[in-house]
Amino acid sequence: MLSLFTPVAAFSGIDRLYIGDITLGIVKILTCGGLLVWTIVDWFLIMDATRDKNAEILQNALMGLAYARLVVDQNHREQF
Repeated sequence: MLSLFTPVAAFSGIDRLYIGDITLGIVKILTCGGLLVWTIVDWFLIMDATRDKNAEILQNALMGLAYARLVVDQNHREQF
């Protein structure tokens, strides 16, 4: 998801805040992307971090679905 708004997010620091790197996100906001230095660096580095964050979100969603299915199955068994 972050890949969709990376060009805008990289300059403003939103990309780093999204992946949980709060300190660097705030620094990027205060320095306008580190005078574009961090923006250029993040074009290369943020892709791996974004992939990891998106995988984590997907894994949590799938675990939530698995838990919901378990609860439904358990409730279904209790009825019979």
